[in-house]
Amino acid sequence: AERLARAANFYEPLMLRDLYATMRVVGREKVGTRDAYVVSATPIGNTAEKLYFDVVSGLLVRKSSYLETAVGKSPLQVDYSDYRLTNGGVKVPFLVKMAPAGMRTEIEPTSTMRVTRVVDNAPLHDAKFVRPMPTPPPARR
Repeated sequence: AERLARAANFYEPLMLRDLYATMRVVGREKVGTRDAYVVSATPIGNTAEKLYFDVVSGLLVRKSSYLETAVGKSPLQVDYSDYRLTNGGVKVPFLVKMAPAGMRTEIEPTSTMRVTRVVDNAPLHDAKFVRPMPTPPPARR
């Protein structure tokens, strides 16, 4: 549950110090063709993760960990690439690849999310946040 909450947090890259109890540089590795610093990061009460930061840009290019399951450890890796500058001046990865595709234990599934457009400070109408009316129960016969 904690891992899902971190993954769903849009501001996760800006809150690393708040999300991880300990962080330390443990080496340098290749991610694709790029050199990356490897940081071992342990969230409070959870399994350590490895964060890979591009040596040149400083951007997060990979996050890897594993999930404890009933059948043992299941690896989880997320790769971030194709960073682009938005109109608001923020670099966003336009390509995110995850293996496995979700927080499950299937062997070798993958998913790819390709962002096509980022709109900074888009207006949100209040109607988007109105709680929908409950569905009435079916009529009894």
